[in-house]
Amino acid sequence: MTKPPRTLGVSLAILAGVFLFSCLPLTQTAVLLVLYARQNPEILPSQQSGQDLPTIVGADVLELSLPAILVQAVLALGFVVVAILTWRGKPAPMRFVFVGVVILLTAGNLIQLLTFVAAPAPSPQTGMDSAGDLSRAVTVSQLCVTLLIPTYIVWYMNRGPARAFFRGHYLQDPGGEPSQPR
Repeated sequence: MTKPPRTLGVSLAILAGVFLFSCLPLTQTAVLLVLYARQNPEILPSQQSGQDLPTIVGADVLELSLPAILVQAVLALGFVVVAILTWRGKPAPMRFVFVGVVILLTAGNLIQLLTFVAAPAPSPQTGMDSAGDLSRAVTVSQLCVTLLIPTYIVWYMNRGPARAFFRGHYLQDPGGEPSQPR
């Protein structure tokens, strides 16, 4: 009896999960850490011709929380570990762990995105800017991606070929013959 191969659908589900839950958060973390370093002169001093110059001129760019940034990086790297074990297909419960982690991270992302979308728009007195409008449009498209990719992952990881890959064998027919994929 042959071991079922990793199907294209399983590979796509794992790679899409790594993209959504590791690559994007780690890229965001890198950008935020660079901004954090630029806002704090003790981390990255900017000196030119012997005098201190401001690293960022103008209003406060971001309210950065270093612990939140580091938690995001740790979660993203933890997901990479789960994805590698899922890619190998061993141990067999990794299918459940992978789907569970995807559901938990999706719930966290949805709460974060919905909180941002539900926040009141700036009033005309405080100033309307095109950056706020653009960020709301990007957030809506990010919300769609955050729903579609995990839906695909959960759906495909519960299909027969994926279950057979993680189980390591095909199920037996009632007549005693191992069933083959169609």
